[in-house]
Amino acid sequence: MQSAETVRKTIQAQLQRWTLIGPVPSPSGMDRWIGMELDAATKVPDHVAAVNGHKVQCTQASLDKQKMDLRQVLGRQDGMPQAFGMAEFDVPVDSTLTLVMDVDYFAAVCWVGGRSVRSGEATPAPSGS
Repeated sequence: MQSAETVRKTIQAQLQRWTLIGPVPSPSGMDRWIGMELDAATKVPDHVAAVNGHKVQCTQASLDKQKMDLRQVLGRQDGMPQAFGMAEFDVPVDSTLTLVMDVDYFAAVCWVGGRSVRSGEATPAPSGS
């Protein structure tokens, strides 16, 4: 059986690489979050051409000092665009895992294994973070 430290390091390494899909523009006047075809996906797709009828890019990205700036990866967008950040990781033993994520505006929705585990308004990040 693997030690908790070995499992933690393996998961941390797996979560360094992400597939980013987007940006998807939100129609003006819409809620900050709208449902999309990829919601609750259980696998990272190899290719995505469009989401909700909008052309998107599928980009591989890595964390930089445990952070990822979506604007830097996908480019600055007008309005309130949405994007998907998808990563696969294995948890070989029953355990509790804390994933820390933050957005600098509006809301975040998070699924693990196709199940919603976090949804709602985000707290703005402190300036300079």
